[in-house]
Amino acid sequence: MGNVEITYYCGRDCQTAHWAEHKSECKAKNARKVVFRTDDLLYLCSAAFLLRLPGGVPSITDYEKHRAFLFLANMASPVAMHEMLRSALQDTAICEEVAVQLKGPLNTGLLNMQEACLNPLVATCIVQRARICDDSTFALDIIAPHYGHSLAVLPWQEFADKNIVGVLEIAEFGHHIRHFEAGFEVALMHVREDGDMDIEGEAWLLIGDRRAFTKMALKAG
Repeated sequence: MGNVEITYYCGRDCQTAHWAEHKSECKAKNARKVVFRTDDLLYLCSAAFLLRLPGGVPSITDYEKHRAFLFLANMASPVAMHEMLRSALQDTAICEEVAVQLKGPLNTGLLNMQEACLNPLVATCIVQRARICDDSTFALDIIAPHYGHSLAVLPWQEFADKNIVGVLEIAEFGHHIRHFEAGFEVALMHVREDGDMDIEGEAWLLIGDRRAFTKMALKAG
């Protein structure tokens, strides 16, 4: 009898007796399979998601408001992809939402979160870091096509060495969903009360549109 394609037994009793010793290895191997099977799904969904992006951002004279719009729009990917990732991983990994500073043509060194978001020469994004039962970690790069990355799933250290200057901030999985829901409610309240929408309100509604699009795609799939 076989076990996960690596061990053979003379019978079921021997296999059962050995389970206590090899179950952690088997669970880790199966968890890796689930994580890496998300690669094609993540890449295709990310590519489709990027087609949903507007051609540019509104013309804004206030620089800080412009950066605020871009920062909020950067939240759109983890918000929109949350349900899809949770469904694909099937509870085989514990995820964190990690804000990273990407490598670029200019060597600015690692900035803090506020400096990175306000610097037009610095690219940041949010990736999911998945940890499986043997403590191995993997990067789930939910905007891989946007930055020309060929794979959406990589061992974390390999992803970090290839693509990032460093980590800016770490939050638990679902943090951006909760942030979005609170901000979205405030934006709608201002529209109802004032009958008008500022640039920040437009950003929240843009994120809501992308989340709805991805949820529909997940149901259709």
